[in-house]
Amino acid sequence: MKQEHDLTEAKLAENENVKLLISQTTELNDRQKRIMQWEGVTTDYSQMNDEQKEAAIKIEMLYHYLDEKYPGKEFEYKNFLLYPIGADLIVKETSDKKHREVSVSLEWDNKEKKYKYSDYYYLAVLASDEYEKLIKEHIKESDPNANFFLDVEIQHVDNETEKIAIDNADGSITIVMENKFASKDEAESYLQEFDDWLIANNNNHGGIIRLIVVDSNTFESAKFSNRVTSNLLESKIIYDIFSEIMENDELRFW
Repeated sequence: MKQEHDLTEAKLAENENVKLLISQTTELNDRQKRIMQWEGVTTDYSQMNDEQKEAAIKIEMLYHYLDEKYPGKEFEYKNFLLYPIGADLIVKETSDKKHREVSVSLEWDNKEKKYKYSDYYYLAVLASDEYEKLIKEHIKESDPNANFFLDVEIQHVDNETEKIAIDNADGSITIVMENKFASKDEAESYLQEFDDWLIANNNNHGGIIRLIVVDSNTFESAKFSNRVTSNLLESKIIYDIFSEIMENDELRFW
């Protein structure tokens, strides 16, 4: 009952804040107009209903947060979700060659009487990039002649401290490699050595580690598109080995 009361109180307080924001706005800026047009909503502020006005205002608040926190980065609008005491903005980072979608959120803090912002997913994107660099360096040092590319996704970044804790990360790693193995046993042995390196250098690393081995022609096609899951790649895989590092640092292969 107390939780319901607290939520109701927060909704009422946030609603009053929204009314104030709506009353203080007289027209949309160019960015808001582009997004409203994309959503099929009028760009005439006086003709918008309160929910549309609230959405336009919160979208701009979230964009302003991104602009201030990541100067020089560009984010293309993808989607927006409005909640009773918060909102999520989904954007694509167009200033990065990978063009990945990221999320930024705001939530009404009834104790502080203000919005709190979070961009956990973007922090995870940055962590994935940093972790990918370490893996590339390790593979190149282990075998300078290896031809490969990676798909690395890291999760569970500490959003409170904004620390990219790559030494205690959870996620997935996919290695696509041009075939250099005489047998599947040899490929499995390679993945075993890679997983041993992860355990030795990255405490409690979890998730799935996948090794995809293809022939030279398929590798060049896959590398050009950088698509791990392309139909062309999937139909011409020589070895496809999955592994998982368990909580006790034991390995599971399948």
